[in-house]
Amino acid sequence: MSQYGAGVSFSKMKRSMKKKHKHKHKHKSGSRANKVAREKRKQTQKKHNRSKIQRSKGASSRRKACQCGTHHYTGSEPTPRGLGSCEECIPLHVVLRGKDGQLYENRGNMWSLL
Repeated sequence: MSQYGAGVSFSKMKRSMKKKHKHKHKHKSGSRANKVAREKRKQTQKKHNRSKIQRSKGASSRRKACQCGTHHYTGSEPTPRGLGSCEECIPLHVVLRGKDGQLYENRGNMWSLL
């Protein structure tokens, strides 16, 4: 691409760039075999994109941050950790209700059922 000196407006540069690109995109009409091959490539690309969408992870496998923001949980735990309260950040011997509705006490680095 050529360099422009002072005094050349951006719109003038843009117009000259468009003119150059127009000539690039013009091509001769290909043979029947080329057209068929091009359509096959498009079909396989669509199929490939569709399979990527189907393989996305579900919401249950995502890990969320707890209330303190330093630890993670999945949300499927029956303990208070499943609700976002990690045992590392809550003081010892505190009783909380878990996701399953039962009471749990913080004993060190684990929730114990009361």
